[in-house]
Amino acid sequence: MIQERRKELRFPINLSAQLIDSTTPSLRAPVAARILDISRNGMKLEVWHDAPIGSCFSLSLEYQDDDSLCLGEVMWKRDTTKGMVYGLRIIHWTYLTPPLASRISQFESHAGLQSPYVARLMTFLPA
Repeated sequence: MIQERRKELRFPINLSAQLIDSTTPSLRAPVAARILDISRNGMKLEVWHDAPIGSCFSLSLEYQDDDSLCLGEVMWKRDTTKGMVYGLRIIHWTYLTPPLASRISQFESHAGLQSPYVARLMTFLPA
């Protein structure tokens, strides 16, 4: 039996993103990606770019005409017919927009997991 190791649930979402592989110097241009699920500390993303486990990605996530920025580490990967699917641990949110922070908080509260982290982060973000 496989045991879940995540601290919180991830929630299905469909977001466009731009990815820069920080560990591949030859990849200078952002690559289009799709976020399939998200939580405050991780996400699953799909992209046509192959990188090893342990790679660091800088991501710009588009949500409601604004971009959130984060740095994530590849924890697992799977090759699919639509490209590579990665499980990322979010190392740091450089900027989490209020609408996306609110959406994550809504997901958590619906799951009974109200996040003090997101609530605290919301107090630092401009309205």
